[in-house]
Amino acid sequence: MSTTKDPANYRKLSVPFATKAEADAALEAFDNDLRELRNKHKIPDVTVVTAVSYLEEGGGETQVFGCGHHGETMKAIGMSAFAFGQFSEHQDQVLAQMAGMISKRRR
Repeated sequence: MSTTKDPANYRKLSVPFATKAEADAALEAFDNDLRELRNKHKIPDVTVVTAVSYLEEGGGETQVFGCGHHGETMKAIGMSAFAFGQFSEHQDQVLAQMAGMISKRRR
């Protein structure tokens, strides 16, 4: 699977929902769509982590994280651990590349 980096789209998607109810409705709709895609493409196990923001009534902004699993629930922890390892390895590679670029500039 791929990791998508699209700064323009990310900025657009990062605009907070107007209310918590709107954020909850979006997450529920996403989960329903994900369930349909899972069935359409015959993927038995899917683990997902989400983050959304919404505006609070009195001002301010709240970000909430969520996670879920569709399929054999006993696989959720192992799949999450696998994803953590993959993302950590990718981040380590990026940081190493950045460190290499910085040390070249100092020479």
